[in-house]
Amino acid sequence: MPLSNEVHKFTMACEHLIAGMAMYRPLTGDERLLIKHYCNEVLTKVDQPQTNSAQVEIPLSP
Repeated sequence: MPLSNEVHKFTMACEHLIAGMAMYRPLTGDERLLIKHYCNEVLTKVDQPQTNSAQVEIPLSP
């Protein structure tokens, strides 16, 4: 499956972070809060319907 460069970097960073937590040390409280913040930001963007201004649905009735 082809991925954009940004998505590839994101997945690699996630894998690196997960491996680090499993092998070296748990996250600090501040690290957890920071990660949760960015996870929530990403989720809000991922869950929004994508709109392309060239493909906006135009209602048929006034």
